[in-house]
Amino acid sequence: MAISTSNPSEYVLDNIPFFQRVATIGDTVTVEELDGRLWHRATVRRTDSSLIRVVGLDGSDPAIVGKELEALGCSWELDASHHLISIDVPSGLLDKVQGVVALHAKSGTIDYEEAILR
Repeated sequence: MAISTSNPSEYVLDNIPFFQRVATIGDTVTVEELDGRLWHRATVRRTDSSLIRVVGLDGSDPAIVGKELEALGCSWELDASHHLISIDVPSGLLDKVQGVVALHAKSGTIDYEEAILR
């Protein structure tokens, strides 16, 4: 999801991306329309937030990690069909979040991707 700005080719991302690697929630991006679809062209303004994704392994529920990180001040979204959560990590919380995620990964219940670190 995205919110249009006063510039017709600019949008502010309004969700935490599951598959995007170059922009995250709150970032302003420019797009190009091709065949009726909008495609990311550039990130023109970035927030200070980082983006981490967590996948549950062997039936593990990644929402457990999401709830733990929510208590630290993060927000997250769930893609249940892929056992995947995307986590918005506000500035100043990255070290704590990386520690929590690494601890869960060490237990073998999840794997993770540090998609955007700021």
